Amino acid sequence: MASRGSDEANGTYKVNEIAPDDLDDIEIDGVKSNTKSDFSKKVEQIIKKKMKEEYKKLFTEFPKFLAEKESNPEKIEQDKIKREAAKVAVQ
Repeated sequence: MASRGSDEANGTYKVNEIAPDDLDDIEIDGVKSNTKSDFSKKVEQIIKKKMKEEYKKLFTEFPKFLAEKESNPEKIEQDKIKREAAKVAVQ
């Protein structure tokens, strides 16, 4: 989960219902820490409260990032060179 100085919290959580067309359906479930302390309880609360919004942001921004990367003229040219080199290597 998190680590900061002498405070540590290790554990797991589950993400359910990831549908790109309806990000409001994302569910954060089963938040559990391996150790019980005031710090781990705070971490669990933060994950339950904030993680859904973080995933929504990630899944909203990632397609834009990917589209920008894939439409980058420099990358397109590099990919073309790689394809041509692979063609030559096969022949």
